[in-house]
Amino acid sequence: MKTLTSLTIALLCVFNSCSNQNVNNFDNQVLTENKFKNPELEKVLNFQNERNTKALIEFFNHSDVSCREAAVLAFASVQDLNALTAIFDVLENDESIKVRMAAAFAIGQIGNNSAESELIKLYDKEKSNLVKARILEGLGKCGTDSSLGFLIKILDNQADTVVLNGALLGVGRFSLRGIFSDSAVIKLLSILTNKKSNDGTKYYASIAFSRLKDFNLNPYLKEIIDGFDNTSNLYTKMNLVSAISRTNGNESIKFLGDVIQSTSDYRIKVNAIKSLSSFDYDKVKDLMFNSLDNQNVNISIQASEYFLIHGLHKDALNYFAFAKPDKNWRVRSNLLCAALKFSENKDKISQAIISAFKVSKNIYEKASLLKALGGDVLSYKFVSSEIDNSKVLLFKSYGMEALADMRRNADFALINEKRKKQGKSDLSVDFAAIFRNAILSGDIALVAIAAEVVRDPQLNFRQMYTNSYFLTQALNNCKMPQEIETYRELQKTIAFINGGAEPANVPTKPVQPDLLYISQIPYNQKIEISTSKGKILLELFVNQAPASVANFLKLISQNYFDNRTIHRTVPNFVVQDGCPRGDGWGGPDYVICSEFAQNYFNEGSLGMASAGKDTESSQWFITNSPTPHLDGRYTNFGKVIKGMEIVHQLEVGDTIISIKKLNN
Repeated sequence: MKTLTSLTIALLCVFNSCSNQNVNNFDNQVLTENKFKNPELEKVLNFQNERNTKALIEFFNHSDVSCREAAVLAFASVQDLNALTAIFDVLENDESIKVRMAAAFAIGQIGNNSAESELIKLYDKEKSNLVKARILEGLGKCGTDSSLGFLIKILDNQADTVVLNGALLGVGRFSLRGIFSDSAVIKLLSILTNKKSNDGTKYYASIAFSRLKDFNLNPYLKEIIDGFDNTSNLYTKMNLVSAISRTNGNESIKFLGDVIQSTSDYRIKVNAIKSLSSFDYDKVKDLMFNSLDNQNVNISIQASEYFLIHGLHKDALNYFAFAKPDKNWRVRSNLLCAALKFSENKDKISQAIISAFKVSKNIYEKASLLKALGGDVLSYKFVSSEIDNSKVLLFKSYGMEALADMRRNADFALINEKRKKQGKSDLSVDFAAIFRNAILSGDIALVAIAAEVVRDPQLNFRQMYTNSYFLTQALNNCKMPQEIETYRELQKTIAFINGGAEPANVPTKPVQPDLLYISQIPYNQKIEISTSKGKILLELFVNQAPASVANFLKLISQNYFDNRTIHRTVPNFVVQDGCPRGDGWGGPDYVICSEFAQNYFNEGSLGMASAGKDTESSQWFITNSPTPHLDGRYTNFGKVIKGMEIVHQLEVGDTIISIKKLNN
């Protein structure tokens, strides 16, 4: 028995030694091959896409550390609260740093407050700074105000850069969720104004200011400006310029005006214009008018959108005067739309818009002009006619948006009463018929847009429609899963008309990926996008988003993207393509699963557009700058490695000539 015991101990020592060596090798490994060549990882991927919680948890004790990591990380996408206890067990006990990092990330992605206290407890027990950083970021996704205080205390006493940056990223996640405090501001600004802080740490400190809402930063204006002057990092500067929107006063306006005049990168200027939108119209309008003539189209578009949203009646004729033929078409359309929206003499401007619509050869300009007519209720017959008679789907969706704007017009009732006194038709009845016909049209965009208008409680459609049969008919006619967004709109509208509670989202049924095909994709597969502005080279992330990469490559092999147009661009945010309709409502007859990995949306990231979790199909986007608010919410499946200057030049209506898979 003594000999047997000694042998057992010896074998256990050998086993543990081998196990520790395998874990160390895995934790230090930089993966340079497709990991799905491993059949066990294929199984994990299959269970992930099936959203099979039980089967995934069984892999938590797998002898292969890469399988444990993949299984735990799967819950960043599956996001099943029922798995939380098992994931915490992994975070506490697994010997692999990478596996514990994956566990901390997954817990944050599940995003439930119940995880808060356990995360803090395990942070104190954790030895690895890499895992500590992930825990702190996870707290930012699921914690409450008390966890924010915990992070701030860590910032006060943290020398390790990895943990420091993790805590800063956690504070940034809190800010994106609307949880912030003066003590957080003070700590972040002390880092941003400290000349000893490195640029990377300053960037992480600035994230919390990038999309901050409903928080008064006016007492900290000097420190924000000092932080801007104290860094050379472009992205940090952009975030701090955005922070100025939460201040007020002439000093802030002067600073933003100087930024527009003195900085060279258009993205900082765009953010400055966005921040100016928070200030008094009369104090910033001259800066906006001057920006309309900027040579960079992104800046002029952003300025024109200011007038579209914040314009005033007294300047309506100025918007009309600035809408000259030599302007970029989007700028001109926005200004015409603003002129009509805020003008009392609508007939003259409407006629000018209709004339421009008739002569334009650019379908996106024509669609934008059609939408601009939404500012004139009495243009409804022209718009309705274009929707009914045009074969261009873009005109139908933009036209329906115009009709929706007309019906929501604050003066609709007054205009209608005036017409009825003249013996003309009741506009309420006319529009009710228009929206009913749109909902029965079967067009995915018309149905969704009209359904949303019908459930506006201010418009009294509940009294106009005696029953919801036509809505139920449209719901039953939806092609699933590709029309999931329209289906959900109809569900909510039916509930509203019938006076019921809003229903839970119907789950999608994503197509299962081809595992053999995935296993054959090079880990660093390259593609080339040829556009009307030039070529863009990208690398795809098959190890992080295998189903998305496989779907994208299969669509490329079918020439699916060739000769499509860029249908959406947002200055200093994204360019978007992949819609066969050209209006953002189209796609193939299936959806794929969302895949959320431990990667961040930086400048040039390639992401999948979606209408919610597990609704992705063919539409994709490239980011112009880091976009932390997309992290963990949209699939990130590639990056630009050459041609980013082309991405920055792309506009709505530009052509994707082709996308080609390259031989690595």
